[in-house]
Amino acid sequence: MVDQLIQKKQEEKQIREDQAANTRYRKLSACYDDDDDEEESNSLKDNIISELPP
Repeated sequence: MVDQLIQKKQEEKQIREDQAANTRYRKLSACYDDDDDEEESNSLKDNIISELPP
């Protein structure tokens, strides 16, 4: 009986850890841009100010 309770608690802990890992992965995936298109590049080199007004 006690062994079953301990096993159930361990399984619940593992499920919570797996869910937390999946949540972190989904957040990372949503922020990561893996396509290599450069058509609409908004990099720093595109926004360099060549001259400042006097």
